[in-house]
Amino acid sequence: MSFLWQTDFEKKTFYVEDRFFSPYMEIDNLRGSKLGVNPFLRFRNIFVPILEHFSTEEGTFSLNNIQDIERRRREREEIENVLFQYLARLDTVRGKHLISLQEDGIEKEIKEGRYGSFVKQIFAKLNDIERNTVKSYLLQHYKRNGKISFYREVVQAFFPGSVLYIHSADKKLLLYIPHNREKDKEEKLWMIDFLFLDAGQVTDVYWNEHFGILGRDWSMQLDTLVLY
Repeated sequence: MSFLWQTDFEKKTFYVEDRFFSPYMEIDNLRGSKLGVNPFLRFRNIFVPILEHFSTEEGTFSLNNIQDIERRRREREEIENVLFQYLARLDTVRGKHLISLQEDGIEKEIKEGRYGSFVKQIFAKLNDIERNTVKSYLLQHYKRNGKISFYREVVQAFFPGSVLYIHSADKKLLLYIPHNREKDKEEKLWMIDFLFLDAGQVTDVYWNEHFGILGRDWSMQLDTLVLY
């Protein structure tokens, strides 16, 4: 954990950590529900004047005025927490807004035919939930260099109950989809394959009937034509 937006900030109290820790870490020290924050990584211009103000004022107090010093310390901590809470929310809003803009950009490219006319046609037939699923996972797919897990999750989102296997001998994908084979579903699967799989990736698809797997009795059924 290293940034404000990565914390469960609504349940935390933030304070300026005055002990040394990594200059590359924003969040470092956890004391129960309190989180120490390094304000100098991103928020130097905000916190330096505040810290200097309180440091100067506290320096003017005599040792006999302990109550006044304690009151000022509590005020500083309250201000620090309020500012960090605001900044954490701002981080979250900015992050969500950026993701939304990136997903909108992907949708625009699809509608312009950047991914081909067939993808454009299929995408136009999807409902809002399906479109959002494609945009969200496609964005993650690009950011994380095409993880196969994204393909699995998209297929399962479109076709609940689906199971994806990787045949260890030749790296071929075996996909079981517990739905009837229909044209619109085949088109959606083609689009998912095109967007999320590497070119040349071989996938065997089994609609509505699971193939037999040697050593797994539950999959061994009469009339099963393919065994693995």
